[in-house]
Amino acid sequence: MIKLKQLLLEAKAPSIFIPRRMEDRVERMIKVYIRNGSKGNLSLSEMELTVLPDILKDINVDGDFYCNGNKLTSLNNVPNSIRGSFNCSSNELTSLIGAPSSVNGDFYCSDNKLTSLVGAPSSVGGDFDCVNNKLTSLVGAPKSVRDSFDCSLNNLTSLDGVTKSIGSDFACSNNKLTSLKNSPKTIKGNFFCSGNKLLASLEGGPITVKGNFICIDNVNLTSMNGMPKKIEGNVICHRNGKNFNSWEVSKLSDVKGYVNTSGI
Repeated sequence: MIKLKQLLLEAKAPSIFIPRRMEDRVERMIKVYIRNGSKGNLSLSEMELTVLPDILKDINVDGDFYCNGNKLTSLNNVPNSIRGSFNCSSNELTSLIGAPSSVNGDFYCSDNKLTSLVGAPSSVGGDFDCVNNKLTSLVGAPKSVRDSFDCSLNNLTSLDGVTKSIGSDFACSNNKLTSLKNSPKTIKGNFFCSGNKLLASLEGGPITVKGNFICIDNVNLTSMNGMPKKIEGNVICHRNGKNFNSWEVSKLSDVKGYVNTSGI
């Protein structure tokens, strides 16, 4: 019998107290999921993983798959198919190669070190979120996104490669855009292009915005020429290179909502 005094004095804990390896725990969890018919969500979030286990690559996840909050550097061994959403945010990824080819739900890859979207799914049935990476291009982006597309907080200098079929909001704020050329022509939700300090023109942007048009903190923007012809929501366009007024905006666009040029 191990005495309490011995336990307290031992510099090394006896083997009965050594934690089982995280890899073994993850593999057991996956095996239980498979035995239960691969039904529902499978979460491997925040488990300090540097690679995904081999056992994953041949399974079909009948729900959402989460591997966010780890230390993954690649998407090797991602499940063969995922019926719901896919979340690989907050890792060390530089590439999306290995991602599922299509996702019925949302696709989140924010807060990584991505320099390219090559490898992204061809279609996303929910939101596509690649916020806060190191993207300089949208080449490789999905061909269609059913809901919102958010590529804010990157190093984009153009919108080349952007998804043309987006079902809701489009956000490209806080990048290094010099123009809005190649934007989707119809935005079915809100449009955000704020915080692009090099943006000097709205030419090439959307023609129709069915939600709000948000254009704030673009310090080189001195003209609203090129703004959408029709905006069904509101226009918010203060703190730019020039202080615009509502008359200048309404002269260029048919705005159904209100125009806020003062930030009040």
